[in-house]
Amino acid sequence: MQSENRMSTREAILGYRMGTNLSAVASFGDALDSQGRLVQLSLEHLTLHLASFTELRPGQPASVVLGLGERWTTALQAEVTDISEGGPEAPPELRMRFVAPPLEAGRKIVSALESLRESGHLVTPEGRPVWRETITRPERILRICEALASRDTRGVARGADGSRLEVRAEHFDKYDGVMGWRAEGPLPQQPFMMEAFGYSSVLYFRVEKAWMDQGLWMMSLPPELTRFRHRWLRRAPTAIESHITFDHPLWPQIRVHRRMLDVSYEGLSFMTEPGEDLLYPGMRIPAMEVEMPG
Repeated sequence: MQSENRMSTREAILGYRMGTNLSAVASFGDALDSQGRLVQLSLEHLTLHLASFTELRPGQPASVVLGLGERWTTALQAEVTDISEGGPEAPPELRMRFVAPPLEAGRKIVSALESLRESGHLVTPEGRPVWRETITRPERILRICEALASRDTRGVARGADGSRLEVRAEHFDKYDGVMGWRAEGPLPQQPFMMEAFGYSSVLYFRVEKAWMDQGLWMMSLPPELTRFRHRWLRRAPTAIESHITFDHPLWPQIRVHRRMLDVSYEGLSFMTEPGEDLLYPGMRIPAMEVEMPG
């Protein structure tokens, strides 16, 4: 049996995919229990690779128990949303959503997910691909290096032996073709690699020679930069202290209040405590307030 529904882009990143064998048992009314491997899990949804295939249909009620050595939770009420038969070597895949999950069950799921994350057993959802660019045009290198210095950009000098030193860009001279970096200590043995961290990208370049001048480590402008853009849109840190506030979409008694970190044309970011805020990748937040002084 195969549902006509197709997984949307949002559904593909709901929650976390499992990087380890983790079992779950699903019961469907009078049918026998069906044990399978947990593939993906969030506070609202789960996906199983079934060990045995039974005649199921979208909307069919189910009862699910998650397990890892010992069981995490009592049975959770769920509903079948999609079934795929898989291929010649792929087991059937069953997607379900939890029906009115209790708050205590949500906390246990989050606690288990955090434990799996710390042990490296969760697969982080993929965002937009990282874009790599090699920059060799002198005029672009000039503009980029000038911007690094004007923004007091943070960087790291990395030696071939694994040594590292944090630095900050403080000087730029386009006529002499040099940049100056402030550091609390000696640089790694030359040559070494430099990393500079911008709003939306990380820049890498090789330093063949560096020298001290008036308290700064001076370096010639590189003939080549490698840029990795890790954000689709540039994000800017908030100029004044701002906070975001919203009611949790599953449990309105939880009111999330966190300091905002940065903002872009498409969104914003903030630090979260998973065990308190009970959030997961792909969760929709219908309404959010941004608070600023005054």
